[in-house]
Order: sequence, then C-alpha cells, then structure tokens
Amino acid sequence: MRTSEFLTSFKKRVVKQDGFTLIEMAVVIGIIAILSGTMLAYSRQNNRQIQLMSSATKLESLISRAQFLSVQSYFDYSEDAAQNICAHGIRIDTEAKEAFIFQVIRPKGTCLSGTERVLGDISNKATLEDYIYENNSNRAVRLNGSLDVLKLSDDDGIKFKTPKSYSGVVDIVFVPPLPVVIIGGNVDTSEVKINVVASFVNEEEVDKQSISIIIANTGQIDVNF
Repeated sequence: MRTSEFLTSFKKRVVKQDGFTLIEMAVVIGIIAILSGTMLAYSRQNNRQIQLMSSATKLESLISRAQFLSVQSYFDYSEDAAQNICAHGIRIDTEAKEAFIFQVIRPKGTCLSGTERVLGDISNKATLEDYIYENNSNRAVRLNGSLDVLKLSDDDGIKFKTPKSYSGVVDIVFVPPLPVVIIGGNVDTSEVKINVVASFVNEEEVDKQSISIIIANTGQIDVNF
C-alpha cells in the first residue's frame, strides 16, 4: 500500500516538472542573438579604434626615423666619396595606402652643406627638385626595411588623408643638420597636416574618426589624438 502511494506521488511530481515551451526558447534565443550582435559590433569598433591609434603611432615613428636618419647622414658625409646621402625624406601616398622613407643621393660636391643648409639659402628651385622623390626618382632611393615602410591593409578601413593641394601624395624631406624641412618641394611651407582616418559603420551610417599629425618646417612633429 505504501509502495503504491509513493509511486503515485512520484509520478505527480514528474508530471509537474514541465520543460521550456517553444515560445520561451524562441525568446531566449532572440535575446542571445541580440546580445551577440551588440558585442560583435562593439568588438569590431574597438578593434578599429586600436588599429587607428596603432597606425597613427607608426606613421609618427616613421617620420621621426626619417628625421633621425637625415641627421645621421650629415655625420657620415665624406668629401672624398663619389656620392653622398644628402637627406632623408618620407613619402605619404594616399592611393597606395603607404608611407616610406627614401634617401636623397647626390654626386660628389653637390650636397647642400655648411651654411647652405640654412633656411634662407636653399630656396633655389633647381636644388629643391633634387630633394623630391617624385621629381628625381633616379637619385632618390626608397628604403624597404621593416622600420622604413608603413603599408595599410585594404581591409582594415584605415587610410591616409593629405591636403587637397598635394593630390594625395606628399614628400617631406629633412635636410641636415638643422634639419631644414622641405614640404612638397616648397621650403616656405610652414607645416602640413596628415590625417589617419578610420571609418566605422553604425546602423547603415558611416562614422569617421581621425588622428592628425602635423609636421612643421622647424622639424617639430605634433600628434593630435
């Protein structure tokens, strides 16, 4: 008798322990999907911001390296050499999505030196043409070391932006020992602003964030986050 009562009571408890209904499961799955989508979007945006800061920092380091190499070349100058490295520069190409350091190499005795490397004494246009990568590719040698090139990926949504007057390409040349800075072939240009831009897609709208790097003709480099 007691056994029969126990089995009856057990069956009643089992019947009362119902599972989730289809509606409840659908609601739970929907909530999980929404949370997952939100977290994925946040993760992508966070990664893009990290990439933006990383790219801007690398570009600033590249510019500083070109400046350092230029000063270093001044002390390596030899009057007896058939040719010398007269300066270092950096080219920023928005279409190619890259920036790289180049050397300006000149035959013996044609480097600007001594008092000639003073701001007011290098305004001769013929001389300046020898210190621009695009106008003198046979004497401007690109460096391809890992520390000398910054290449942006086509898939990361990061790009360079230069002032419209430079048509997407700007050369910044550091002539030692000061160094004198030649921006876009013009020694009188006071400064140039390079923007590193990231695009964020948010609810079918494109939001852009940028970090600007300003290079002055005094050699000062400012980064505005």
